[in-house]
Amino acid sequence: ERSKSSFASIMKDSPASLFKNTVMTAIAAKKFQKRTSATQSTQVTDPFRHDAELFLSMGDQISLFSEEGNGFLSSEGYLDHNCTLIPGNMQFPPTNFIDCVFTIVPRYKYDAHTAFTETLDRFSRTRDSVGRGDGREENALQQLRTAEEAEQEENVQEYQRTAGAHITYGQIVQLYHTQSQKFVTITVKEIAQIEKHCMKVVLDEHGNEGSWFMVSPRYKIRGEGDDVRMGDQIVLVSKKYNNFLLHTSVKKFGDGCREVNASNDSTRVSWRVAPYAPYISDSTPAILRIGEVLRLFHKEAEGFITNEFESGGDDSERVYLDLTKASGRSSNAMWYIERDIPNRGGVVRFRDMVRIRHVATGSFLTTVSGAKHASNPLLSLGFGSARNSKRPDALLAITKERDETTLFSLHSPNALDSTSKVNESSYICLKHVTSDTWIHVQKGKTFRPNANAQKLHAEDQVALQMFGCLQLSDEDVFTISHANRADINDLLYTKSQISVILKFVRSLEEGEENDFTRSSLGIGSSESVALAKKVIDVLSEMIISCTLSSEMNPFKREGIPIRRRQNLLREQNIHDVIMQLFCQIFKKGNMDLADIDNPAHYTTKQICRLAYRLLKQLIKGNPANQARMSSLEWIRFMEEQISFPEAISTMMELFRDNINLLDEVTVKQITYFCIFLLKERGMD
Repeated sequence: ERSKSSFASIMKDSPASLFKNTVMTAIAAKKFQKRTSATQSTQVTDPFRHDAELFLSMGDQISLFSEEGNGFLSSEGYLDHNCTLIPGNMQFPPTNFIDCVFTIVPRYKYDAHTAFTETLDRFSRTRDSVGRGDGREENALQQLRTAEEAEQEENVQEYQRTAGAHITYGQIVQLYHTQSQKFVTITVKEIAQIEKHCMKVVLDEHGNEGSWFMVSPRYKIRGEGDDVRMGDQIVLVSKKYNNFLLHTSVKKFGDGCREVNASNDSTRVSWRVAPYAPYISDSTPAILRIGEVLRLFHKEAEGFITNEFESGGDDSERVYLDLTKASGRSSNAMWYIERDIPNRGGVVRFRDMVRIRHVATGSFLTTVSGAKHASNPLLSLGFGSARNSKRPDALLAITKERDETTLFSLHSPNALDSTSKVNESSYICLKHVTSDTWIHVQKGKTFRPNANAQKLHAEDQVALQMFGCLQLSDEDVFTISHANRADINDLLYTKSQISVILKFVRSLEEGEENDFTRSSLGIGSSESVALAKKVIDVLSEMIISCTLSSEMNPFKREGIPIRRRQNLLREQNIHDVIMQLFCQIFKKGNMDLADIDNPAHYTTKQICRLAYRLLKQLIKGNPANQARMSSLEWIRFMEEQISFPEAISTMMELFRDNINLLDEVTVKQITYFCIFLLKERGMD
């Protein structure tokens, strides 16, 4: 009735009155637009003011910025559990900002968890071994495990009960690292690395009472019981270790990061709360959120968008649609969505400008001009019909640069102008913003991305080219599927392992004098020796992960191949990483095989033995990995090292059941194999 009366009153107005009202409305709108523009300008200059009136709530995802240290609280959380302050600010955030995102959770209970852990330590048992025996000890452990599970369920219920409630000063909370799913924790097991008088702060998988922090105001403008606002500067006080505060070091590590530790020093303890994403209830439908790892599946062509780096190849930056059945589990087919402003998260909507980032490499999806690769013979494979005979407007690729060329928008094929939320069941079309092109899969002849391998086999990838076209094609529709959490953890952990090996290679490249004798390895006094020990641990762990066996000695382990682990390591180019390691030791380091038996090079020899052993485990019963190592470069290198027992053992595994490669065996190789077999059997 109110609507009807309003409509009637308008109809009674004269045309002059209507015109006057229209003009006044336009003037008011113009003034409002100016005020809005001024507000937006203020928001750009002060990134925290945008959410200054929003309150921090339980379940919110945030980042913590230290103005004194000019950086964000960060941690990798997989192989490296240390918490650091990574350089950056709101205008120029760190490259991997996802490592700086934490979720606010309530204070969890740990009584049952602590009792179970201490009992396991006392009996020298592991969690996996509980339930496999009998007797009084086993019954006690099972009761403790049941109590721990009940406690964990109670913690989950507490989080669900308090989620969305405002956080107040004086309240005790925990910081949950979103990427690794671990808790920021003060530990008494280690001391801080830079500031020895401080306690170490790490990420802990389960958390404990050292994970409890009381939120206190930095300045007196806020008081206990007041709501914490986004943009506030807070101090995080340990509840377990009185007067110890979350603190940043003055000195820096070699990479420019500062140490985050726990100290009773009242300086360098202020943290500004920056919003990343608000709490979203678990009961909300499966919507797509910024930072979630996913796979992009082309519905019509039935393949996943994939990038696989091939060292030395001409198309290392190319992206393609992998049609292989196994591509659904490939680590190189995992991507995550990043907003155009990388320090902001939240829900993804259609038409949002986002970046699509490759999890394995950290590179961004982009397009390059079609003319750049006009001479590429692969292009001719995708243009078999007259309808598609012209060159593409753009080629899909990846780049390390975060710029405007990496911006995409997601569109609904049913309504291109829709701005609704994207959920897991949505169909999407991908549009590259700067080139104004739609991602198109060129159907036609397929190609093999790994065609540089010496021999092809049934498990080789079959792929289609992907381009950017000005006109949207009806069939270029993708579906979204969230990646399995176990696959994500395996990939990120493997990336962390490989980064340790590459760091060691760089240290060798710098040519520092190192004491790599057996005695120094036991002491681990210097940073370089500590890094070498870490490399030995990483290689040993990789070897053990490749097969199923009860043998825990990496030099003796055989067992049943675990194809998934072998493939993951191949996809992450562990072969190339090991080749870099060998080249740095033997070629650039000017070390001969005769020198490696020198006691001064004991550590180097152990690393080389483990590296060869890893290669053997990688190719064991795995044709794809055998093909990867059948290149002429690898064969020639191992021929030079054929007097090294582990090298010849690896070559024998490479030739095992490899008919194509056996056709190319030389007389020299056969002679070395025979001599090696005789020595193994004690027939010198």
